[in-house]
Amino acid sequence: MAGETAISRTYNILETATDPSKIPGLFDVITSNIPTVHLFLEEAKEELSAGDKWRFRVYKEEIASTGAGPTQDVVASYASPWTVGEYAPKFIYVPLRLPNQQIILNSGPNQVFDLVKDAMAVMIRSMISSLGGSTRGVWTANSNDETEATKMTGLPSLIKSTGNTTGTTGRIARSNTWWQNASGTAITSFATNGIAGYRSALMNGKRGADFPDVGITNQAQFLNYMALFTTVRLNMPISGERFDIGVPDVSLHGLRMFPDDNADANVARFINTEYLKLALLEGDYLAFSPPMGDIDKDDTVLRLRFTGNMRCVDIARQAFVTGGDAA
Repeated sequence: MAGETAISRTYNILETATDPSKIPGLFDVITSNIPTVHLFLEEAKEELSAGDKWRFRVYKEEIASTGAGPTQDVVASYASPWTVGEYAPKFIYVPLRLPNQQIILNSGPNQVFDLVKDAMAVMIRSMISSLGGSTRGVWTANSNDETEATKMTGLPSLIKSTGNTTGTTGRIARSNTWWQNASGTAITSFATNGIAGYRSALMNGKRGADFPDVGITNQAQFLNYMALFTTVRLNMPISGERFDIGVPDVSLHGLRMFPDDNADANVARFINTEYLKLALLEGDYLAFSPPMGDIDKDDTVLRLRFTGNMRCVDIARQAFVTGGDAA
């Protein structure tokens, strides 16, 4: 059943089951702005095989000894240019209890709607909102402990605006300069030096011609950003693509900027999605558990389970800048 409930395969279910004519109240409560999780699910995800940890190698240093010429002695020295980090799969659940009386009464020729199917659609939407949130999802802060199985290692924990040089991320100490995200010049007011701060962060996060490609901030800062332009080019998805963040995104030097309601105040984060992705359990990252009966009540319990985590294998290619909420 996992293959049938993966997020990338549920659009037909959602488009049918969440039609406003069938569930009039659903769209009234699904109001959160969660473009970040849609970005990662559709454009920056990777599926990894099952295991207690997802390990990766980081290149951290070059060979110090060099020499030249036919007569110069070159002394060999020991080197350890690689280190190993790891992220853990995290588990997030959306549980729902359905009274069997309602299932029985809403069936047969008098059925108003498919109660179980529509409940599952609401659970999927709720899961997407949870994944896009700051409690357990992609915006979770202070979630660097890979033994904590119920919270994702969120963007504020990977691209730190404070405490960038302390603690660990991916089990690697951030006291290492090569394992710290870049920063831009702090913005005093966006009209004064907002774009300069953005460009500073972009330059500090580049590697050769490899630049961050996605910038995310809150709505207040995004509005300050757009206010600087008299002509704005909106890049909206076309040609039948499924990805639609639901808000305009405005490019800066190829950086795709958009706002997210769950982004923290006064911080803009610039992400290189070549190295920072949403890691998903291969073939089983979003699945419904078998319905279970409650021994004490005449109810059926459904659970939707997500297995995955945010995973960055090169933190130094990510950047941030602070202070942009002030116009």
